[in-house]
Order: sequence, then C-alpha cells, then structure tokens
Amino acid sequence: MLKKLAAVAAMAVGLAGCATDIAPLGGRAITDSFEVAVDYQEAWRRADEQMRQCLRGENGHSVRGGVDDTARTAVAEVITRFSSSPLVQADIQARDGKRSAVSLAAWNVGVWNEEGLAALRESIEFGTPTCRAYMPKPKADPKRGR
Repeated sequence: MLKKLAAVAAMAVGLAGCATDIAPLGGRAITDSFEVAVDYQEAWRRADEQMRQCLRGENGHSVRGGVDDTARTAVAEVITRFSSSPLVQADIQARDGKRSAVSLAAWNVGVWNEEGLAALRESIEFGTPTCRAYMPKPKADPKRGR
C-alpha cells in the first residue's frame, strides 16, 4: 500500500512540475496548424465541444478557455486535475470575418495523441464533434522524408 501511495505521489509531483509546458515527458508534444473557413468564435465553440465530449477523460480533467473579442482570439484546453498544465490546447486567431488560424498542441500520451489531435482538427473543420479521426492521412513521401 505504501509503495502505491508513493508511486501516485511521484506521478502527481511530476505532472505538477510540468505546469508551464504542454510537453512533459521529454518534450514529445505533437502539434498541428491549419486554417478553417469559420470565424474564430465558431472555431472555439467546435473545439470546446469536442474537448468536452472526447478529450476530458474519466479522471476529473477539466476544459477551460474562452474568447477574447478585442484581440479576436480564443483558447480551449483540457487541464489535468493534478496541475494547471494543459493536456491538449487549441489556440485560435481570426484571419478575417470568415476564416481563422488554428494551432493545436497535445501531450502525445493517452487519448491526447495523434489520433485525438486529428479528431479535434476534424471536429473544428467540419463542425461535428467526433472522438475518432475519419479522414485518411496522407501517405509518407520517401523523397521528402514525410
């Protein structure tokens, strides 16, 4: 019992120490950036809804963020219950009245991985919250190293 308690305490301390970085665990964060054909407020609503339905997890993590109409930006993020560190984050900025730039970042652990990030992107792009990515991924091009 004491060993289990020590392990849980060590994990909590480790997560709390990463409160300023989306990429704990050796900097393995994954990112994605794209433009979407909706205003920044709608892009935020889509990100917030998908995070609440799919990325909050069952461990008491929370979703926070909001819209800054003066700066024409928005942020949505899932916050670990152990600290204020985001597990996944969407930063959104208005390009004009009909387009927004979106930058996503995630821990690359658990549901906050490439599949989760792809589903978040599709939810923002298509306006329907989905917990799984359905669009095919581009094939790697050996000439370009991707």
